This record gives sequence, structure tokens and C-alpha cells, in this order.
Amino acid sequence: MVSAGRGRHQEASASLAHRAIEQVRRAFSEFLTIPTLIIAGFLLLAAVMYQVDSVREAEDWPTILPGDHDSIRTLLETIATSIITVTSITFSLLLLAVQQGAATLTAQVYDQFLRRTANQAYFGFFTGLALYALIVLATVHPGYTPVYSAILGFALTVVTLYLLILLIYSTIDQMRPVMIVQNIRDHAIAARHRQNEMLKHTVGEQRPAEGFSIAVRAQDSGYLASFDPAALAQAAGQCAGAHEVVIRRHIGDYLSVGEVIADLHTAKAPADVDLGAIRAALPLSEQRDLVRDPAFGIDQLLTIGWTAASTSKSNPHPAILACWSLRDLVASWYPEQAKDQDCATSEDRNGNGVRIVYRDNVPRDLLRAFESLIVVASESMQHQTLAATYRALALAARRMPRAMLADIEAIVRRSLSSLGEHVPTAELDDAIAALGEALRDTGGSSSLLDEAAVELRKAIGRLGSRGTRAG
Repeated sequence: MVSAGRGRHQEASASLAHRAIEQVRRAFSEFLTIPTLIIAGFLLLAAVMYQVDSVREAEDWPTILPGDHDSIRTLLETIATSIITVTSITFSLLLLAVQQGAATLTAQVYDQFLRRTANQAYFGFFTGLALYALIVLATVHPGYTPVYSAILGFALTVVTLYLLILLIYSTIDQMRPVMIVQNIRDHAIAARHRQNEMLKHTVGEQRPAEGFSIAVRAQDSGYLASFDPAALAQAAGQCAGAHEVVIRRHIGDYLSVGEVIADLHTAKAPADVDLGAIRAALPLSEQRDLVRDPAFGIDQLLTIGWTAASTSKSNPHPAILACWSLRDLVASWYPEQAKDQDCATSEDRNGNGVRIVYRDNVPRDLLRAFESLIVVASESMQHQTLAATYRALALAARRMPRAMLADIEAIVRRSLSSLGEHVPTAELDDAIAALGEALRDTGGSSSLLDEAAVELRKAIGRLGSRGTRAG
């Protein structure tokens, strides 16, 4: 009992240490790295300028800034207090603007604001200059007047005041819905390209059950961040007879303690298996990461579209922007020339005979995002959003692998139950016709959609309530 309790205590301590390390790592990867480097540069600059001013006084260089050490002290005090006051007020107002943008669209606006390199440079520059002025001010005394340091501080203050203007403009520009949606879309496209490189070293289907299976369970809670197939295969290869690792969850899925992450398949029952290396190759994170998780980008775009299109906001513009960006993901991830290519992943044994099985969930999540937009468009009676979604599904039918056509048809069939909620506008009628044509051209069935379109057109010229509009 004592040893078991000690083991649980050690596991809890290791979990806390892992969380602390993860928080520090995430803080530096998301925001702190560039500001820290810039602040360190200002500290180094202060040290260099101290040496320059010391040499100036020792060799009695000519003074190019009039005034005694009291005026220099006053100048440095003014610079330090002004920079600290102005930047603190400006940052507070900008954070309020970011908060408003997050309340209107999605909380991921905060994440975007922090991750932008320019914002990180602004914060680091303002903080570094304030520290520089304070350090130089601390060195002023009757026998030492940092003239050159003060001149440089004054010049950098002029630059800082102009950067404040740039920061205000860039923050307002970043809070525009089109910029927020575009930034998420670009990150999702880049994340998918990175993920495709990982998928090349996995297979989509496992072999028929043979041998023994050992469940790998999570010892902590969190999101499956990502994994390295080569490292996972190497970790599994330490177990005698291991030939396959089947990952049961998807990147971005949340796991609670004790849930199965993967199954290790072995040819024979191992006497003692250390699953710690396999768990380490399947790391869990406290937050999802858009850099490595394209499905997270899909969720963010869907959240923006749902929030804007629902009756709580009733703003079709951001919803349509989100739908267009999801359609851009289809166009980017599935080029037209690659439509009929074999999309199956290659069977890469990673050099030690261990197969890594991972079922890609991104195409499914992308189609389900369109389905959710159809639902919210029905709730708010936004025919523009529904038309944009149908046109996106038409592109998906033409571009996505043929195996996904059945899923697209199923989404269309399920959407017909809500089609009668909408006014049969010309825009919606054209979108329905485009979707039906795409389904027919790709070998799918559009009969139910065509019948629904006929019933919807019957409502033209008739007075009806919401519940009987297409009846």
C-alpha cells in the first residue's frame, strides 16, 4: 500500500512538472520569445552605451548635446515615465479592442493577436526602451553624464512614438472579420501541409486482428497534440514482437485520464511491457495548436460562422466569409488535377517493421462544418449563408476524393428537412442548381435535391408562414 501510494504521488508530481514545463514552453512559443530577445538586446545596448560614455568622459570627447548632467537626468526621467505611461494606456485600450473582436467572433482572436510577430516586436520594443531609459538613468551622478546614451534614448523614443501609431492601426486592422478569417484559413492550410508529411508515414487501415493487443491509456488529460510516426515506431519497436500501433484517437481529440490512446499489436504476449516511451511519443497538451492541427482551424471557422449566422448576432457577412474560407480549404487541399489520384497513404515501416495506423479525420470534419452551417442558416433563415454553403459543397463534390461523395450526398439529404424554412430566392435557387449539377457530373444522385427544389419553387407567389413556406 505504501509503495502504491508513493507511486501515485510520483506520478502526480511528474504530471505537475510536465504541466509547468508545457505552460512555459507554450508561453515562449506563442509570445515571449521575440519580446525576450528584444529586451535582452536593449539591456546589452545599455551596457555598450555605458562603456561608450565612460570612454567619452575619460578621453574628453566633444559634447554634441547641450546641458549638464541635471538636464540629462531630466530628459531620461521624461523618456522613462512617458514611455511607461503611454504604452500602458495604449496596451489597455488595444486589449479592449481585442476583447470586443473576440466577443463578436471567436476567442481565438486572442491567440491570433499574441502569435503575430509584429505585435510581439512592438511589445518587446516598448518594454525594452523603458528598461533602457531606467538603466541609463540609474547610472547618472555628478561625476558621470551619459550624453550619448541619452541621445540614443531620445532618438529611439521618436521611433517608439511612431510605432505606437503603427500598432494602433495594425490592431484595428487585425480585428476586421476578413483578416481574422483569412489568418485562420492560412494557418489551417499550412498545418494541413505539415500534417500531410506526417501522414505519408502512416497507413489508414489496420491488418486483420492477429497476435495480442495491449491498450495504451492516457495517464493525464489533454488534447492529442501531434505525433512523430518514426519516434512512435521506434518506441513500439522496443517491445519484442511488436508489429503495429493503431492510434484510436485523432489529432485534436480530448482525452481524459485512463482513456485509450492507441493499441499496441504484438505477435506474442510480452512478459513485461514499458508503455512509457509510447505515451511520450503521443504527447497530450492543455490546448489545441493550430500550427499542427488543421481540424482546429476548421472548428474556429465554424465557430465564427455559427456565431455570426445565429439569431444571437444575425450577421451574415462573417458567416459567409467563414464559409468561403472553408471552401478555400477544399480548393487548397484537393487540387482539381489530383481529383482522381489515389489518396491512400503509403505503407512506411519506419525502418523497424512497425506499422503506424492513423485514420485521417480532417476531410470528415471539413464536410461536417458545412453541415453545421446549413443548420444555423436554417435557424436564422439566412438564405445567403445556405447558398454559399451549397456552392461550397458543389466544389467539394468536384474536388474531394470520390470516396467522400457518399458523405456529401448524405449531408445534402439531411439538409433537405430544413430547406422549406427559406424564401426561394434567386441566389438560393442558383446554388441548389449548381449543387445538383455537381452531384450528377461526379456520378452522384441529385434526385431528392431536385424534388426539393421543385417544391420550394411552388412557394413563389404564394403567401405562407414560416412553417408552411414550401408546403
